[in-house]
Amino acid sequence: MMILTLALSLALAQQPPAEQERLEDLERRIEERERSAEEIRDRTEDLEGVLERLKGQVVSTASAIQTAEARATALEQDLQNIEAREAIALEERDARALELSQVLAALQNLERSKPPALVVSPDDAQKAALAAITLSNLMPRLQAIVEARKTEIVELARLREEKRQARADLDNTNAALLERRRLLEGLLEERQQVYDQDRAALRRVEQEARRLAAEASDIRELLRRLRDLPSSEEILSRYQQSRRDRDLPSRFTEAKGLLEPPVAGVATGAFGERDDQGERRNAWELRTRPGAVVTAPFSGVVQWASTLGTVGNVLIVDVGNGYTNIFIGIDRFIVREGQRVSSGEPIGVMSPRQNGPILQFQVRRDRQPIDPAPWFEGGG
Repeated sequence: MMILTLALSLALAQQPPAEQERLEDLERRIEERERSAEEIRDRTEDLEGVLERLKGQVVSTASAIQTAEARATALEQDLQNIEAREAIALEERDARALELSQVLAALQNLERSKPPALVVSPDDAQKAALAAITLSNLMPRLQAIVEARKTEIVELARLREEKRQARADLDNTNAALLERRRLLEGLLEERQQVYDQDRAALRRVEQEARRLAAEASDIRELLRRLRDLPSSEEILSRYQQSRRDRDLPSRFTEAKGLLEPPVAGVATGAFGERDDQGERRNAWELRTRPGAVVTAPFSGVVQWASTLGTVGNVLIVDVGNGYTNIFIGIDRFIVREGQRVSSGEPIGVMSPRQNGPILQFQVRRDRQPIDPAPWFEGGG
């Protein structure tokens, strides 16, 4: 177990070039994705403007089509009115023509007949003359009526032709507008498809960029942790020192005077001494260098390796027979709860960012703190 832990620690202590290269590759790919995403965003913004303009043109075209259709309906109604007026005019013209033809026929009969004998009946001559005068006066009027009807019919025909031509022009305009709307809707659909494709591509690129960023963050964290770990020489030195573990007794109570301190440092406070607030210390305080390795003085099982309220990071190792070793102030744990550790095995690292971080080390028997000094060579 100790050899495996040493091998793992030595491997982690070296910053693998492959991970650094992987990080650089990820950062390069993230930049590429960001540039690609920016290009797609610019393109989609342009497309949004095009889509808005196309939609506006479709709306305008539809409005023009409706106006043309309304005009066509009005023209059709005008044509129906003209045709009705033309029919009435034709009937009146035919009626006047009939009357005129009857008058003409009467005049022709009058001309062909012999004049009445004035000697026989003077009244007959008077009647004949009166009839001739009446017919001669009526004739121009009838002709004027017929000519007026003919003129009206010609004008109605002209209006009808104009209306029909206008209707034909409207039909052509309407057809052109319908074709324009069809083309605009086709172009709008095409641009909408391109826009949707770009938006989907943008989502994929952004997701890929986030994934790469998360992976790069993990690698940066790994490299940071590796930089914070002690050097391989220090780990090897600590391991060589911990070989005494096999010479230690199996019971913690029998190991007094045989253990080594959990960290290299200077004692700043002994158990039972009063601190700056006047309270007695229940732990052994050691000032260490930044990033110092913390080891287990005696073999045991990790019971706790986490933050504990306002105390901070706390690591508790059960060393058997009611005894526990407690470490307060470790910045980063190397072991986990439930793991068995050997004497001298690295269990944590002090903060690399603090100047002279403090480790508090306690020995408890049946949960009561006792002086740890008797267990260490030279009494601490």
